[in-house]
Amino acid sequence: MLAEPNAADMIRSYVEELSPLDEPADPDWQKLFELETEGAYRIWACYVDSTLAGYIAFQISPHHNYKGLLLAMDMGHYLSPPYRNTPGRIGLKMWKSAEVALRKLGVYYIMAHGGQRSLLPFFLHLGYNPMATLYMKVL
Repeated sequence: MLAEPNAADMIRSYVEELSPLDEPADPDWQKLFELETEGAYRIWACYVDSTLAGYIAFQISPHHNYKGLLLAMDMGHYLSPPYRNTPGRIGLKMWKSAEVALRKLGVYYIMAHGGQRSLLPFFLHLGYNPMATLYMKVL
């Protein structure tokens, strides 16, 4: 997926739109490629008429408190603005297909985040339970 011609642009768009940091996007592409090759970083892409419309990325690893359980940590999810709030429910389908694939990989649970805008209704609809509030402080 990272080799997709416009994947880098989409990841940058995600960071620019949703990051709470006032810093330019600067992904560690080499590390992401290494993790993807190892199977520890997985991306599911959403295409509409052969155009990359969105993606969901997860870092997959055993949880440090439950070494026998695989955790998929949401490392970013993005749907390009033209594809949001459209009749096809593209975002919902994208998440459901990623969940099916993660289950096949042996993932026990997913931890997801809502970012700057509230995605609570979306995640509740998918069966997620709110469990914490994240706090961030730039030092």
